[in-house]
This record gives sequence, C-alpha cells and structure tokens, in this order.
Amino acid sequence: MKLTRLVLVGALAGSASAALGASTPLFENFGTLTNVPQLDTTAFANYGDFNVNTLIPYETQNTLYFTNTGRMIGNPGFRFETVNANSLRTAAASFFNGLDARIAANDAGRFLPGTVLTNFGLGFENSQIFISASNVVNKGQLLADTRGRVRIAGNKVDLTRSSVGILPFVGGQGFVTPTNFIPDVGISDRYWGMDDGSSPGPGGPPQLVPGSLAQPNRGSTNYTVGSPQHAVTNELNGFRTSLRLTNASAFTLTNAVTPSNWVVQSVFVQTSDTNIAFNVKFTPSSIATNPYRSAIVEFFKLETNVLDGGNFTNLVYLIDRVASETNFILATNLTTQTTYRPANYEVTRATPFEYLSGQRPNVRSTNNVGAIIFSQTYSNALVTNIYSAYGFNVTNLAFTVPNVRGASLTNLPGRVELVGDELNLTRTRIRGEGIVTVQSGNVINTNSVIDVPNLSFDLKSASGNVLVRGLAKDMIERTTGDIFAWTGMWTNQTGTVTTNTVANPSDPTQVTMEPVTNVIDIGFHVLVVDATRVRVLQPVFTASFAARGTNVMIADTLRIRESILVEAENLTVGRTGQILLPSNIPDWNRINFPTLKNFTNEGRITLSGTAAMGTQSPADSAYINIINSGTISAFNQSFRAGYFENTGAILSERGTFPPGVGTVTVEAGSVKLENGRFEAGGDIRIGANDLKIQNYASTNRQAFTLAVTNSIADAAPLTNNVISTEGFNFTVKPRVGDLLGTRIESIAPRFLAIPHTAVSEDRGPTSAGYKDNLAIGQLSLRGDLESLFVFVPSGSGKGALYVDYLQLGPLITNDIPNSILIDPNVTVYFADSNLPVDQLDGLFDGRLRWASEFAGPSSSVDVIKRSENKTVKMNRALRTSAKLDTDGDGIPNNLDNFPLDADTRGASTFKLTFEKRSANVSISWIAQAGESYVVEYTFDLGSGKWQTLSTVTNSEQTAQPKLIEEPIPAAAGQRFYRVRPMR
Repeated sequence: MKLTRLVLVGALAGSASAALGASTPLFENFGTLTNVPQLDTTAFANYGDFNVNTLIPYETQNTLYFTNTGRMIGNPGFRFETVNANSLRTAAASFFNGLDARIAANDAGRFLPGTVLTNFGLGFENSQIFISASNVVNKGQLLADTRGRVRIAGNKVDLTRSSVGILPFVGGQGFVTPTNFIPDVGISDRYWGMDDGSSPGPGGPPQLVPGSLAQPNRGSTNYTVGSPQHAVTNELNGFRTSLRLTNASAFTLTNAVTPSNWVVQSVFVQTSDTNIAFNVKFTPSSIATNPYRSAIVEFFKLETNVLDGGNFTNLVYLIDRVASETNFILATNLTTQTTYRPANYEVTRATPFEYLSGQRPNVRSTNNVGAIIFSQTYSNALVTNIYSAYGFNVTNLAFTVPNVRGASLTNLPGRVELVGDELNLTRTRIRGEGIVTVQSGNVINTNSVIDVPNLSFDLKSASGNVLVRGLAKDMIERTTGDIFAWTGMWTNQTGTVTTNTVANPSDPTQVTMEPVTNVIDIGFHVLVVDATRVRVLQPVFTASFAARGTNVMIADTLRIRESILVEAENLTVGRTGQILLPSNIPDWNRINFPTLKNFTNEGRITLSGTAAMGTQSPADSAYINIINSGTISAFNQSFRAGYFENTGAILSERGTFPPGVGTVTVEAGSVKLENGRFEAGGDIRIGANDLKIQNYASTNRQAFTLAVTNSIADAAPLTNNVISTEGFNFTVKPRVGDLLGTRIESIAPRFLAIPHTAVSEDRGPTSAGYKDNLAIGQLSLRGDLESLFVFVPSGSGKGALYVDYLQLGPLITNDIPNSILIDPNVTVYFADSNLPVDQLDGLFDGRLRWASEFAGPSSSVDVIKRSENKTVKMNRALRTSAKLDTDGDGIPNNLDNFPLDADTRGASTFKLTFEKRSANVSISWIAQAGESYVVEYTFDLGSGKWQTLSTVTNSEQTAQPKLIEEPIPAAAGQRFYRVRPMR
C-alpha cells in the first residue's frame, strides 16, 4: 500500500488552501510556511521553515509521528502530542528533532535573530514547547523565551548532544509614559522618594552639606560618598535612609554655558562584584535651552550561553533625567499598581539610543571632584536641594512566585521539565531562568551542563542505583541584586567675572563697549548609585528532591528549599556532594529518610534543626552503619547505629553570643573516632559497647558523658586526643581499656560548680589502678572567678579517678582548698602534676593521692636499670624527688644516676674528705677495689649541671685511698664537689 502525502514547497500566508484542512497520512514541508492552519495528519515532517502566530501554542490533530530537520518558530509556541477529534490528548508515538534543527517559541514582543516573526502579543500565553511521545530524540535545539516553558515527556527520551532551554533576557520590553510605566523584564521596585524643594523645614527635603558629599580616598582615585538622609516609601511604610559608598568611581562633566553660568554634573558609582563593569555617559536634554544633560549609568557583564556555547552581554541602564527634563512626579507601575518610580528615572535592559551618542566625562578621575562640588570660595555651605531616590531589584526572572499557599518554585517562568522512564542527558546543554525539573526512572548523565538557578528532581532506578552527579551546579552566572540611587540638585556661587557689553544693544549704531561684572552661578547635579548588592555568581537551589532505589549516591550540591525524600537503604554523599536543608525542613528524620539503614557522608550536611539518624521511634529505626568523613552541621545531632565512625567533623554549634546549646549524642555497638572532631554548645554523650579513639578533638560547653561497657582503646601513648568540656560524667567502667592517651580539659565558668563523675575502682595509689580502670592520661582543670571543680561517685557507692598527669590552672593553684571539692566517697589519684607532688599528696583528708609507683605516658622518664641491663620507665616526680631514695643507697633520687640500683659494693666505706691546703683544695676518699670514679663540680647545686674535673680508677684488688687536688679558683664565688662511682 502506498502512503499518500501532502507536499508543500512554497510560501503560505493568510488563509490556507482547503487541502490543508483535509485529513492526510503524511504532511511534509520543504519550503517556507507562515501562519499555517491546524493540520490533521498522522505524520508531520518539516524540512524547511515553519512559522506560526497563534493565540495558543500551535498543535496538529491525530498526529502520531513528528519530524523536524529544519526550523520551526512559534508565537507563542508548539504542542507535539496526539489530539483526537474529541480533544483527548495522548502521547504520540515518536518525536524527532534532527541535527542542527531548531524549534523556538517566542514571548510577546520578542524578535528572535534570524527569524521572520515577531510575537506582538496575539495571545495571553507565554512561550512554550510541549512534547509528549513514547520515543523522543532531540539532536538540535528546543528553545523557549524568557517567560516560557519547555516540557519533554516520554518513555525513552534521548537528548544526547542537544540544546534544550530558555533563552537569555532581551531588554526593551518595558515602556514609559509621563505618568506611568511598565518595568522592563526582571526589574522590580524596592522604594521611591522625591521632593522638589518647595517645602523647606522638617517635612521638606534634607539639608545638604556639599562639602561632606564626596571625599577622595587616600592613595586612590576613588571616593567616599555619603548622601544626606532622605525620605523614601515602599509598599508597607515610609522611612528615612541614606547611601554611603566607600570606594566609588567618579564621572564628572563640566560645562561653562556662559562666563557667569556654569554647570557641574557628577555621577558616583560603586559595585562590589569585580565581574560587573560600568560606564557613565551624559546626553543632551530634549529642551534645547537646557544646559543640563541626562546621566546614564551602564552596568554590563559578559555571560556564557550554554545553549550555543557563545556569550551574551547582560545589560542594565539607569537613566537620570532630573536635571535635563521637567517631569518631576511619581510614575505608577502599571504591572503592580501599588509601586512607583520617580519619573526622572528610567531602568532598561535595552541600550538607549541616546547612550550611543552620549558624551563621556570631561573631568579626569584623578582630579579632586569633591573640591569641584564644594569649595571654600563658594558662597553657600548649607543648601536646600531637590532630590529623588529610587531602589530597584535586578533579577533573571520575568516574575516571581507569589508568597501564597500552594505556590511552588516549580511554577517559575523560564522553566524546563524533563520526564522520562529512560532519560539520556549525555553532553546535553540545558538552560533555564526559573527551574529545571528532572523526573526519571533511569538518568544517563555524562558531561551534561544544566545552567539554572533552581532544580527539582524525582529519580528512581530499576537497577536500584541512583546517581546524582553533574546534574546540579554549585554556582551559576545570573546577575541579580538591589541597586539604590539618590539624585540631588542645588546651586551655588563663586567669585565674579567681568565682560564687555554693548552700552545700547537696541541701537546698532551705538558700539560703545562697557565692562559688566557678574557673580558666577554654578548649578550642580549629583547622582549616587549603590550597586554593591548586585552579584553575578548565584548559588543553585533544589526546590524538591526525591530519590527511590536501593543505593543513592549524591555527588552534587543540593540546597533544598521545599522538600526532600530519599527512599533507599543506602545513602552516600560523596566528597563533592552537599545537602543543605532550610529552616522549613529543619530535621533529618524518618519522614524524609524512611528506609535508610546505611549512611556514608564524605561531603557536607547542613540543617538548622536536629540530625536524628536512627534515634527516632520505633527502636528498630537504628541504622546499621553511620560513617562520616565529611562535615555534618546541625543544632542537635543524635546517632544510633550498630557501627558509628567519625573521621570528619560533627558540629552542633550555633553562634557564640548567646552560645548555642546543641548536643551530640552517639549510641552504637561499636564507635570509632579517629582524626576527626565533635563540637557542641551543649552536652556530648557517647554510649557504646566498644570505643576506639585516636587523634580526636571533642569540644563542648557543657558536660561530656561517656558510657562504654566493654572496651576502650585510645592507642596510648601514640595518640593525641583532646576533650575540652565543662565537666565529665563517667557512668560505666568498661571491662577493659583506659584513656591514657587522652587529655581532658575541664573548664569551669565563673561562679559555677562543675561536677565530675568518677566510676573507676579504688585500687589505691598503685600501678594496678591504671590498668583497665578508665584511667585518664591528662586532666587539666582551668577555672574562673569563684568556680569549683566537684568530684563525685557514680551512683551511691564509692568511686575513684586515676589521672596520669594532673594540671591545675593559675586560679586553682592560688586557692586549692576552695577550688576543688572531692566527695568523701571518691579518691583522686595522680602520678604527676604541674605542682610539686608533695604539695598535693594527702590533701582533702587523703582523698587526693600521689600514685608514685605508676610511670605512665604523661608521667614517666627513662632511667637505666643496671641490674637488668635495660632502660625502664620511672615516675617523673619520683625520679626528681630530693627527699626519696628509691634504691636505698643513701643518695636522693634527684642526685642518683641510677635511682633503681642500690650500691651493694662497700658503700659504707665510701667517705669523702675535703681539706684546704694553701692554694689548693684536696678531695680524698676510699676507692673500692676495681671501681672507677668521676670527680665533678658545680657552681649551683640547684641547677643540676655538673662538670667533670677528673676520673679515677682503683685497679688494685683491695680498697685504696685516692686524692685529688685542684687550685682554688681565683674568681670570687663558691664551688661544690662530688665523687660518684661510674657504674
């Protein structure tokens, strides 16, 4: 059977031929068609130019197959789907847009370069392209206008290497009348105010001091500028404001109209984003006799258009005609009907013709413009000025979503909607002004570019794996922000000028010239423009996010605004991933993550409320694994899992004044804390069967609670754990393990008593107390005025606390009895301290004890034990004691080279004799058989520094007397001598 078809190769305008109204199996166009009536055809194919102007988007009837390899322009757009005679809409069988083919939809008043049509607003709908087909393939361009919408829906949607999206702004869509205006696209009013100077006094215009208006910055060509306080109004109320610029560029034009009539016009502009450039020109008044000019400020930024890989210039012009024209009223915004703009201002995105021919400033910026505006030679220092003020917002949106119930970011103009069971976005270039929504069961996304301020995702996968990578940018280029302007006009006078004038101008025969002296009048016009709130780079937000599968991987930044839902057992946030939840979604909970069991974070999680991971009811909501190597920030954080690991940062701190009181709670069978940190304004609580902690920092402003039942391992002495807190609660003694590699810094605020709960077994001042007894490596107590450190037992029984090194802060050492309180049922043992152990040992009726026999990582030194021929650890305070003789050889430990080895070889016969013989000092003793000795001296016994004088060896088989003589030093002072065996 042969398929009949209708082939059109010519141009069609106005009414169509009757043949187009008949139902045909195939429609083909190879030429140029304009304003085509509705087609009834099974297959539609365009290979040429197909252009239509319609009230609503153009659509065909009963069409199952769509093909375009040419160019289609629609005002306001197209719908590609199957519509039967009863207006029932279903998905077409296929849609194909070929390589380099283009389908474009225009907004009202928009002319697309390279097209033959302009949409003059025949209908009320914005531009749109709607595609619904089982199979969609786009290899070309699908483009809608700024206010428009592109929607693509199908079972299989292949957008490989194509362009889909919203075109950048084109300015000039607003208009101005003497009393009203419609703002250009993306421009909205913030505030407005003006006064013509006719009402001086409290209700009139502000008093201006020209000398304080602009001051040059030292070492710069820029200026500090401050407008006077002036009254403005917005939609809610009136208020007074002023503009202050600290680094403004100056643009000044001067004009001597006559020798005695001068005009000075200055524009001061400041931006804070270096990506934004600006220029100023001055253009003549429409009134030939007016010497003042209109001031035009141009802001521009070259931005990238990802749709074609080229660039476009984002332009905004502010025109001030307050001095050049006479229309000094408030003009009504016809779009809002409730906001206004001083009529001397105009804001447009289209380059004004007058700007192209305008005059540039004739005063160099290096000149002191401030001295031109005001000089001591001027007659007036304080003037009443005419002023107007206007604030407006620049955005990339044609209009915003109203703040009403049910309104969503998904309703924004300039949006792209992609729906497909299978969606291929390989190297697809997508651009939106409002939002891009992606709804798919399987997304293939390789090197795509999605350039839009807002996103929405609804993703699921038949394979169970959902990957979000390369779908959401972190930042994009969209020039947005507020601009504020103030304009002032005033006059002043300076000096005089003498000119020669004809004595009788009415009589041509009279040529007598007479000198005339006039005061020089100066007219001033100053425009101050504050654009410091305008930014080019804007963060990308995700309106809503939903992912359904077994494994979800997020490697993009998701700044959630409205909703999030992850229905998965396993969620991983990659190193490049972020999830930021707003205040309206304050919590991480089972509502948003109902089936989650394994959570891994390598990126950043930020929320304002509670991160409740596995801690909500019912009890079986606990996760299997929680592994964090990134950053999690929330006010409160609670974790319950079989295994918990943190090698990153978990932060529950919110502000410093007043301080946050957020908490961190961890409940797990096994907890690993390594190379990471906790921070909290409130409590930190850790409950586990087993705890491993190494190179970890924990900081909080309230209590630190630890309840580990089975084992603790902190890799002492190789670890570097620091716990900084107001106090600690040890509620359970683990079966094995200690914290000898951990430093606890307890900081007590002024006037407060901070409790410390001890749970260790009291084993006396022995080394046994430091083995599998929750012993602490270092405990630092730092107090403030009238603060108190209280040590109490856990429960009603007795308790003990074993500390390797006890460090007391300055305020404590000055008043120990009133700074520390130890419960009668608690004994605190320490092996060393920053204070002399003799001063502390036995305080509080013996409840503070020195454990002298323990040599721990923070309390030991190396000594040689000759009897075992090895180096061993010895308690540092014991080693340096001047009172104790550990080996009983008669030598105090601090003077004994071998304090663990008693002298058993005739020590009783070892006796020194010192004599002064003339100019010498004589030292004698009985040297034991086979023994070697060293004779040493020092100038200061307290220094511990001894110098060798001589060495002596008795090689005989019996004890022998030995004698050493040394000249008495001529220098004043004293020497101390000693003789010690070299063993």
